Amino acid sequence: MPTSFCHIINPFPCPETSEHGIASKITYESLRIAVEDAHKQGIDVEVHAVVLPGDEVAIKPPAKLAGHLARTVQDIRPMSPKRPLPLISDILTIGAGAAHCDYLIFTNMDIAVQPDFYSQLHEIIEKRFEPGTPFTVYRRNISSHYTRIEQLPEMYRQPGPFHYTQLIVHEPRERI
Repeated sequence: MPTSFCHIINPFPCPETSEHGIASKITYESLRIAVEDAHKQGIDVEVHAVVLPGDEVAIKPPAKLAGHLARTVQDIRPMSPKRPLPLISDILTIGAGAAHCDYLIFTNMDIAVQPDFYSQLHEIIEKRFEPGTPFTVYRRNISSHYTRIEQLPEMYRQPGPFHYTQLIVHEPRERI
């Protein structure tokens, strides 16, 4: 039985011609293509959007509303200027709560995935890991000159350098 995925995203309204608006359009189209490819191969993929109340207008297919955020970073530590930034733990908790899958994926709204993204993940799981093993997938950074959905085939071909994430372990000091 093929592995199933739930891809969680956090879209937000923004002007269509803004940097975020352009990136979101490209992201949604890449997700649509990749989900279609996965379904053709019998791989189940759900795309769940977790948004602030009132931000539902930012949700586009193939994403479906998974739930609403009840708080932002402003509730934890007020910032100036005020920005309603979501908390990743809330996004993942709400998205996972609505999921019916084996693996959760989270990406920001400026990440375009390859057409075979989910089938490649399925292959990695089948060939390299035991079922249920968590793992990280690194992204490639490509030029920011791409601004149109029609450029996706060219974007897919760009090698781009890998973006590595550093994990910093914080060990609290002993209290005196």
